[in-house]
Amino acid sequence: MKNINNKLKMIGAGFFTLIIFGLITGCVTYKNIYYSLENKNEKQMFYVLLYERTSLRIKQILNYPIKKRKNIYIKELKKISKDKNMKMNEYIIKKLHRIRQANMRFGTVQKGIFTPRGEIFVKYGEPSLKKYDYDDNYGRILIWQYSKYNKIFKFSYNENKNKYQLINIHDL
Repeated sequence: MKNINNKLKMIGAGFFTLIIFGLITGCVTYKNIYYSLENKNEKQMFYVLLYERTSLRIKQILNYPIKKRKNIYIKELKKISKDKNMKMNEYIIKKLHRIRQANMRFGTVQKGIFTPRGEIFVKYGEPSLKKYDYDDNYGRILIWQYSKYNKIFKFSYNENKNKYQLINIHDL
């Protein structure tokens, strides 16, 4: 009986920790970070790391003193560009271009990079295939296929909110 109580306490403690972690990280969103930035250099760092690192990690980097922040930022950039088999400058140029495109194509009331389609576009680029289909639960849906990454994203259009929603969010 004592072992069962100890196991329940451990499970309860783990569950509690998970809830607290969720609350902490849930409050640190990409959008919140972006709107808290005050200068052009911070925004540039944010853009280049966007969707390649978690919002919590970006917040940590931006909270370092300026000299340390720059060194960590460069290390992160080197890791990202190496993972993508790109030179660092090539990665930066490509990423900033995608961000501009996402803001122009998908932005309405909010910046396009913070919309579901904008996030996918910034992360993966132009889909290899775009098509519309019908889903029993959502009606007409937009499908973006990325053959290079073996990914398919499906979006439903919410007419009341005048925006697209990602319906297979688990595939991110």
